[in-house]
Amino acid sequence: MIAGTAILGSARSDGNTASVLEAVLGDSGFGVIDLSQREIAHYKYRSEAATDDFLAIARRLVESPVIVMATPVYWYAMSGRMKVFFDRLTDLTSRHKEMGRSLAGKTMLLVTSSTEATLPLGFEEPFRASSDYLNMKFGGAFHGWCPNGAPPGPDVLAAAKAFGEGLWRGDLS
Repeated sequence: MIAGTAILGSARSDGNTASVLEAVLGDSGFGVIDLSQREIAHYKYRSEAATDDFLAIARRLVESPVIVMATPVYWYAMSGRMKVFFDRLTDLTSRHKEMGRSLAGKTMLLVTSSTEATLPLGFEEPFRASSDYLNMKFGGAFHGWCPNGAPPGPDVLAAAKAFGEGLWRGDLS
């Protein structure tokens, strides 16, 4: 079993969200799946997008006791890449129910970054509600403030590292 999987939903593989995520994960042994390097089709009610990367990623999530969702804040919400990925979770409740049921008991965490000091009201709700719906635990969130879009400062990275270390010392299983 792998330590866990992080899903990076940013348009920039080396951007602020990736930096904050890296600080949170530290040397925890997590694998990072960068959605900007993967093909994820939009959810379709009547047909399956079998040629994209979604099911391979879903299989990886099933193997992971902890799943970290990392997204910048775009227009007060998760990034479009992350939203498309979240929409595709519907495949795990309709077409691939056994795989979806395998997510029960796992822990989901949220890592974000933005130019604002705090997250917009309700930002965490889709992550919390999706965790509940899939019978997962929502283990908390870390928000990295990057004023004026500057890279995260040493204080933000230190706080992100402390957040991650606290999680890895605790019981997330």
